[in-house]
Amino acid sequence: MDEIRNFLRYTLPGLAAVLIGYGSLWALGVIPDGWMGSDDLLAKFTGIFVASGALGYLLANLYFSVRWSRPLNRWLLINHKSAIERLGDVLEVRGPLGSPWNLANLTLFDAWAILTHYCISRSKTEEYMGAIVEHTKTMVDVTHGLGALCTGVSLVTLSVLVLGFLGLCSPEAPQIWIVFTVLVILSWALWSSFRYSLKALQAVSNTAFVASVMAEHDLNPDQPVRIFYEMDDA
Repeated sequence: MDEIRNFLRYTLPGLAAVLIGYGSLWALGVIPDGWMGSDDLLAKFTGIFVASGALGYLLANLYFSVRWSRPLNRWLLINHKSAIERLGDVLEVRGPLGSPWNLANLTLFDAWAILTHYCISRSKTEEYMGAIVEHTKTMVDVTHGLGALCTGVSLVTLSVLVLGFLGLCSPEAPQIWIVFTVLVILSWALWSSFRYSLKALQAVSNTAFVASVMAEHDLNPDQPVRIFYEMDDA
């Protein structure tokens, strides 16, 4: 199962980025015909496949660094804060010393940490939550894979612009604009897929979280469901 997750998160985005980058450079004439040659093709393809995993890992880390950065995190993060705020008095978040959190002051990171901790802890005791967590793991891998691939295609598109600016491929040649247009369309399609995947993941995880908290509150309606959360500013 871990091999499948690694393939979806790292190898597949890296391999796709390599193929898109190679195809773009070949179309621009930067990589000549026959560059791959005919000798030891299996060894070369094996090397590309292995290297694509490392590239995918680098793209994933670059994507994560951008994902948590403001103001881009508004479009790249799931909004779990809305689910926590909707619960109102049903849910109470407290610090380790018992001091209550002001839910209005929670950041997107705080909300993600609270919901993730709650769902994973309940997945060991609740069959419903356990099934949801297992299902969302695949959704998370697909979403992060798309995010890493979007990062890779964006870098390829930027590289094409730089090559044209430096004159390494003639800006007057019609193929540079064809390649650039194709890359822009591909970037838009991948971005749309990423956003829809993120939206689906948010809907499933937030719904499961709210349903679980409400079910727990129904067992003791006189008391709010209490969650402890500590944020280390360091």
